[in-house]
Amino acid sequence: MDCQKLGQREAAAILAKAWNNLDASLLEPYIADDIIFWSQQALTDMTGKNAVMAHLNTEMESLRKSSHDRVFAELGETKPYPLSPGIPEPCVILAHGDRNNVRALALLRLECGKINSIGICSDAPHPSTARRTGEYPH
Repeated sequence: MDCQKLGQREAAAILAKAWNNLDASLLEPYIADDIIFWSQQALTDMTGKNAVMAHLNTEMESLRKSSHDRVFAELGETKPYPLSPGIPEPCVILAHGDRNNVRALALLRLECGKINSIGICSDAPHPSTARRTGEYPH
């Protein structure tokens, strides 16, 4: 199988750019057909490129229409918990209204160079545990 060479940090930068521009179409070429989108604030996961893209388009369109809900998507890095075997991974730190009003982390998984999972975390890992970079891709 011939896979694209999309890395974790590059994928996080593409997701952050999409959020900073409120333009889900920037993500579409990098989304796997069998992507899973989950959120700690939702009861069920969303599966499939069409469903996830429709959801992101609707959410970003709603935010574009709301002048007071500016989104700031910053590149970050997860911090493993003490005694955790995990290593830090690129993530997107999502803030609303103000860069310091951090509300969630977007975690990504890749398979064969495509984003096959996007998870929105507001509790665990807590957004305050991420290392901030000050980078806001546009």
